[in-house]
Amino acid sequence: MKLTPSASGHEISLPNANSQYGCAHLYASAYKKGESLDYDYEYRENGIVTGDPFAPAKPTGLKASGNGSLYVTWDNNKEEDLEGYLVWLDGSLLTEPIKRTNFTINGLTNGKIYHVNVAAVDKVGNRSLQAYIFPVPQASGGGTSGGGSTPGGGGGSAAGGGGASGPSSSVPAVVAVKSLISVVDLAGVTKALDIALKSENGKVSVPVASDIKQLLLPASSEVINKDNALVVSKDNLSIEIPSGDLDKLKASVPAEQLKDAKISVSFTPLSSDDIAKATSGTTGKSANTAITSAGAAFDFGLSLITADGKETKLSEFDFPVTLKLKVNEGVNTPLTGVYYLDAQGGLQYTAGQLESGYLSVQTSHFSKYAVLQYSKSFSDVPATHWASGAIQAMVAEQVVTGTSDLHFSPNQKVTRAEFAAFIARKLNLKAGNASSFSDVGAAKWYADEVAAASAAGIVTGISGSAFAPDKLISRQEMTAMLIKSYLYKNNKSLSTVEASSAFADYSSISKWARPYVAYAHELGLIQGRSGNKFQPLQNATRAEAVQLISKL
Repeated sequence: MKLTPSASGHEISLPNANSQYGCAHLYASAYKKGESLDYDYEYRENGIVTGDPFAPAKPTGLKASGNGSLYVTWDNNKEEDLEGYLVWLDGSLLTEPIKRTNFTINGLTNGKIYHVNVAAVDKVGNRSLQAYIFPVPQASGGGTSGGGSTPGGGGGSAAGGGGASGPSSSVPAVVAVKSLISVVDLAGVTKALDIALKSENGKVSVPVASDIKQLLLPASSEVINKDNALVVSKDNLSIEIPSGDLDKLKASVPAEQLKDAKISVSFTPLSSDDIAKATSGTTGKSANTAITSAGAAFDFGLSLITADGKETKLSEFDFPVTLKLKVNEGVNTPLTGVYYLDAQGGLQYTAGQLESGYLSVQTSHFSKYAVLQYSKSFSDVPATHWASGAIQAMVAEQVVTGTSDLHFSPNQKVTRAEFAAFIARKLNLKAGNASSFSDVGAAKWYADEVAAASAAGIVTGISGSAFAPDKLISRQEMTAMLIKSYLYKNNKSLSTVEASSAFADYSSISKWARPYVAYAHELGLIQGRSGNKFQPLQNATRAEAVQLISKL
């Protein structure tokens, strides 16, 4: 930018200037009291951004071991534009981007649990999600390789540096401390259990019998104070509470009261009558709706009980708690999910994954949760309709609703706001800030969902300030949003696919949309209409939109 004709000028780089419409706009202005200031600029349509706008994949295969140090290794990423890797220890960044797939951290304490994070970064600065592990250096037998490779952060002070020491054998870190544990059974009888709490790979696991509804742990336990997550399990349930939530709970009372305090984790089973009452607000107001128990159901609680009997409950979690609830055999899996049962008799679907007969979900608060089968039919969507299964499944997940209690209107066209809302609900996106689009008012029903999808990079406006929420969405716009959602959910980058023969009218697809359409076709997410034509500018129907979203 040249602020005067004689100035040499400065080049301004605009990161993330890419958009699905392939253009960017630069506005410049200047003012100085008492005089005008000349300026000019050169707009280059091509070459504004070098490199793609997508982050690399999260590193995999993260391991660490060592004696007084940690030798950290991970698998090599495949991106051609990869700049290198960043390494953190306990939340502090240790490196600039490094090319190699290993790093040694020296000067550590044996027996202490550390947080190690690794992320990939490309040449334009896009950074992947962080993989993390919780390794423990060991004086003999080597360190632990930690566990997991999920998005993570961390906090605290940094330590260590470079070095050349190699890895030693990997063994689990187990620390056992004798503590008095109490349990309460379904009859209300309290029993004292003198067992050893074991810390292994950053977790303290406490299995209990099937007739137990409450666990009481000493808040002053050395193991629970070692930055460990607490895992409570029984035959049809597992609860994993992060250490950060336990710390928040213990901070709710003065430190001197913790010595004799108890951490209470309650999980009272819900009866069929409890579930019927809890779901009455939904079944009583909605026609053609059947809600039935399909697995485990509990009323959960987390609190701190001091020696004088005062109980302090933790109502909101800073770190999500993981629940795994047993699913009954023979249920209709697409219509089965975990639901939060609110006090008004309403249901809130909680997105999760089915793993070995258990539905695993994450929650930011405790209350009543149940595995339910939710079935709702519409008079205009018979069982023989080509999208009937997808519509029922997405209604059960509360991604979509009918246009009325009895009608779904499968052939009705979909607006840009509606499809953005479908995407946000399916991916469980939450808005951090209000939408920046001038035509998306804060009072609109879709405001939060458009803001959330925009923040995730899934939707863009038709201009710098306008979203056009009421405009009917085209099939190519819908496909682009779908693929961006797929990439976001699976932490992947857009693949370059040659698919000129995928559809008979491929040449009529806008150039910006072709990579998305080609990739969607390769993944089997989309099909053509009559004559194998994609019809990119035609509008999508509600049935088509729901069928696509159900594949995410």
